[in-house]
Amino acid sequence: MGNKPPRRFPVVLYAAAGEPEPLADYCRQYAHARDWDAIETATDTDRSAPLTSRPGWTRVLELLAAGTVRGVVTYSAQMIAESTTDFDAVRDELQDRDAFLSVARSITSTPHPPTRHTAAQATRRRDVADIAAGYDGCGTERESAATASPSAGIGDLVHDHVADRKGVVTDLAVGGQPVLRPLFGSGSTWIPEDLEEIKVEARRGAWRLP
Repeated sequence: MGNKPPRRFPVVLYAAAGEPEPLADYCRQYAHARDWDAIETATDTDRSAPLTSRPGWTRVLELLAAGTVRGVVTYSAQMIAESTTDFDAVRDELQDRDAFLSVARSITSTPHPPTRHTAAQATRRRDVADIAAGYDGCGTERESAATASPSAGIGDLVHDHVADRKGVVTDLAVGGQPVLRPLFGSGSTWIPEDLEEIKVEARRGAWRLP
């Protein structure tokens, strides 16, 4: 009997806008590029409504609660909340559910120190970070440091010497600039000021959260 092919990580796409379909399609391409399986698309047309009262977001929570999906892909942080603090709170809530929240269109923002977590929370975030970095969880091989490109790639752990902080590459902006997020997933993403001051400390799959 042949082995079944590894199952890709299931995600739900979420967009909130007057015309959400084009944004959802952008999210679908983003998920496809990372080999995630877009199970369903949930949309809302009134972004001014509280997140918990939106029918589309309610559907997202239902899929997460049922274990149908392991992650949420949205077009921008503003689809979820207007403030960075509120967005981070939602992302942390999803991570406590052993799920991740990924933003397809990252925007440069002012970095701030990551939140401290308990050992149990750190373990959960380590596992979630593996998923968000592209780990398929099914034992398939990932790119090794020996064969990786010299430049920073998605999922790599890097040290931004200008900002004097470490981050994980979640996306590549125009010109190949890496978009970084704090190690524990909380806090805003940022784009390094000087690419010459970026050092790749470990390739995707070759590092773990402390």
